[in-house]
This record gives sequence, structure tokens and C-alpha cells, in this order.
Amino acid sequence: MLRKKAYSIEPNPNIITIGRTQDSDIVIADYAISKRHAQIVVFKDKYFIVDVGSTNGTSVNEISVIPGMKVQLSINCTVSFGRICFVFAHPLQVYRGMRREIMGM
Repeated sequence: MLRKKAYSIEPNPNIITIGRTQDSDIVIADYAISKRHAQIVVFKDKYFIVDVGSTNGTSVNEISVIPGMKVQLSINCTVSFGRICFVFAHPLQVYRGMRREIMGM
């Protein structure tokens, strides 16, 4: 589940900022990440990624995101910021995976 920082610089509660600076909602401390790299926009229970003009780009399932264009995220898609890659997962998926790992199931 994505939540904004209480002191986020972005006033819109449906926009989660991603970048290298500490005032981003999601901080990725790597020099391949721009200070202001991307945003996740939540609209009608759907999640979209927007590259905000980053240097090394953003991609979804290895397809580049054109800066300023919204791309819908689906469960289990890969999202890459420069050389850093994440899997977009439902919170229950993460919980169940962690539980299996801890319990040895």
C-alpha cells in the first residue's frame, strides 16, 4: 500500500513522488535516479506511473515511459527507474510471500 509522507512537498494526496531527494515520498538513494524522477498517480483505484523528465528514464515491463505520459501499472509488472527495478505487487501478495518465507511454507 502506498502512502504519502506526512511532510510531502506534493500537496495532492493522490500523487506519490519518487526521486533521490529526501523530500520525495519514495526515496531511492542511487545516483542513477534523478532528484525528481517519477510520480505514481492514484485515480479511481488504479495506479499510473509518470516520468517527470528524469535523466535515465522510467520503464514498465521494459517499455520506456515517455516523459509526462501516464502508464497504468498492473499487478506483477516490473517498473524500472534507471538501473533500479521493482515489481508492482498487491500488499496481500507481499504479506503472503513474507509469511511463507518466515514460516517455511
